[in-house]
Amino acid sequence: MRNVRRVFATRNRFVILAILTATLVACVSSRGIQEFTTYRTAFDRTNDTANAILDQLAIQERALFRATSGHVFQEFNPDAATYYTDAGDPPGTGAFRNALATVDAYNDLLFALATGQSAASMVSQLGELQVNVNKALGDVAALAGHGGQVAAVGAALEVGFRKLKPFIELGLRYRSRQAFRVFVVENYLTVRQLLLDIRGGTTAIFPILTRSVMERHRGDITSTSLTAEEVEKVEAYRKLLSDWVLLIDGTIMALDHVNTALAQGPTIAGAVAGLSTIAIDLSAASDAARKDLAALAAN
Repeated sequence: MRNVRRVFATRNRFVILAILTATLVACVSSRGIQEFTTYRTAFDRTNDTANAILDQLAIQERALFRATSGHVFQEFNPDAATYYTDAGDPPGTGAFRNALATVDAYNDLLFALATGQSAASMVSQLGELQVNVNKALGDVAALAGHGGQVAAVGAALEVGFRKLKPFIELGLRYRSRQAFRVFVVENYLTVRQLLLDIRGGTTAIFPILTRSVMERHRGDITSTSLTAEEVEKVEAYRKLLSDWVLLIDGTIMALDHVNTALAQGPTIAGAVAGLSTIAIDLSAASDAARKDLAALAAN
């Protein structure tokens, strides 16, 4: 009888230990996933801000095209349709927007890995990434021959899109989580470079956004040659793009953290320290951008 009690006591200790271990693992995993979810939510806010900026870029890109393309009132060019309709983006803006959509789809793939989703689910995420890359390549191709600053930056983005394409085609045949983890790590630098290219592209976006103000002046334009209202509008665009740069920088830092965790093991759970802090910074920059957008809308 005593031996039976000892067996049951030993068994109970193992059961309790197993429950405690499972609980601790669950807590660690949950903490990691919560932090990543916080970052992902913050990136969604970043994306919303970026899309609002790109909405304004689309308006100015169309105006720039009409002013510089030798537009003939009596003619219609189907190849320039995106410059004359609000149903979609002109190609320069489209290249930027699809670059952001590519990063967003990459985030979905990271989230799928973090939360233990199946390889089949990740194939679906990868298919979305493929659609975004193909759209972006189409936008860049449409820029050919139009020249200008937007075209130049769009062409720079093309390099990253073309690097991603063969890896995506290979990844669509993956059938294991480990293979997807390798895929995500291998393509991290390409996605990171896309964000850096968007960041660098703000130098080309700024003169396009402010063109409606600057075109009213000729020659050497300085702050003293503009009215107070015009200076205010130019500076509002500068602040807005600065907010966006901070958002991009925060996103890059977060991706660096996630990549490090993925490279170290099969899961990012419990190994994404710092994401919550970065997410707070992203939210603050997003709030500032919304205020600057509201100020521009009021002008």
